[in-house]
Amino acid sequence: MCRQRGLPSARDGATVRGALAGHSPALLARIAANLGLAAPRPSKGAGSVAEIAAALLDPGRVAGLLADAPSGSREIVGMAREVGGVLRWDELVRGGLVPWHQSHWTGQGTALSPLEWLESRGLLVTISGTTYDGTPVAVPAEVEVALRGGKMFESWPPAQPPKLAAGRPPGAAAKTEAAVAKPAQPEVGDPGKSVADLEALLDLWAQVEPPSLQKGGLGVRELRRAARAIGLPEGYVAFLYALAVESGLLAHDDRRRVVPSPAAAAWAAKPPALRWAGLFETYLSGMLWVETRGGLIDIDKVEPRAYLVRLRRSLLSELAALPTGATTDVNLLGRRLMWRHPLLIHCEDCARTLTSQVAQALGWLGTLAAPPLMSLLEPARSAAADRGWTDQVGPGERDHGRCRSQHRRPGSPRARAGRRARSLRRPAGIVTGPHLPPLGSIRAPSPRRGHEGL
Repeated sequence: MCRQRGLPSARDGATVRGALAGHSPALLARIAANLGLAAPRPSKGAGSVAEIAAALLDPGRVAGLLADAPSGSREIVGMAREVGGVLRWDELVRGGLVPWHQSHWTGQGTALSPLEWLESRGLLVTISGTTYDGTPVAVPAEVEVALRGGKMFESWPPAQPPKLAAGRPPGAAAKTEAAVAKPAQPEVGDPGKSVADLEALLDLWAQVEPPSLQKGGLGVRELRRAARAIGLPEGYVAFLYALAVESGLLAHDDRRRVVPSPAAAAWAAKPPALRWAGLFETYLSGMLWVETRGGLIDIDKVEPRAYLVRLRRSLLSELAALPTGATTDVNLLGRRLMWRHPLLIHCEDCARTLTSQVAQALGWLGTLAAPPLMSLLEPARSAAADRGWTDQVGPGERDHGRCRSQHRRPGSPRARAGRRARSLRRPAGIVTGPHLPPLGSIRAPSPRRGHEGL
């Protein structure tokens, strides 16, 4: 999370409801009494949490509490807000706000220190930490809203940021009057390249059968080896690997070797448009390639991130809404993303990072004109406008195998690696033998106590 001014986004920030949900009824009763609320029944539980949260949304009540707070309390709240709402224990100590041996409020006795006083009224809550940084404290979202006078956002742009970039891509020729009058035609990208490159990777792994990590999946070393073998950038190979795993095209065999799955043969037999469409949808909903975590993550660290899927599709819709031939850039897209999803984007830096990473992925999929001035190309425009654009079967399905060779240069390392792997591959198909579990679903064995599997 960026350490900048402002409340953390809803997915990163703490709330009173979440922080106090596991507290005992007796401790909740003490907090409610400190806030001046009527004493709740001992068995009330969740109802007490709701009442406390509602009370801390009141700007007048929160302002009055901080006005009567002991010396040092307001400084702790102010410092936490300046760095995004969360303070680590070492930051509190270095700032001279608490001694290192300071303890949190437990509900027993009188809250003597400024930190305990704030915690005893729900103005600060504790969140999970480690043995190295202590238990961090946070200004809960309800208190932050109250400190902003009851407004969710301190400021709001009067209008949406513009969509279009003012300039043209470098080297673009000036348009004549006739060219301006002529309707712009959608530009077509090169989506077949990503399909052909993934086929080359599957061919290579069918022959090499690289070993799986104990926790599952391929490690950085094997991905680098594959990138060198077929002459592709390492980041691009990691991206294709993530798509292959989440599309079910890779599996573990009984020797814990990573090989193409039986589904890979079925995928390779589809028309090119369907193969690319599958990869495109996999990217939009995938969780193994995470832009906010630097790209590829460990296979045992995969978790649902619905907000990321929403942001990817939102960026795609922004690009698809541009007039044909128009361009935009990372800064404009980032600002529009923040305007549309203020609770999902923490700051402008986060917006730019996410936008540039999504743009890179769309470029790898062959459907985005290169930055700095970007425009969405076909077939992504059609896919964004109609998610069922490949549902109809027509002449394009016939003899689609002839098109594959057009995306590989005969003398390139990628082409040579693909031909070599195909010549040595098992004749019965990409994978033979018993059913293989998909790579994304297998769990690593736990041979010793304390080992954490997938």
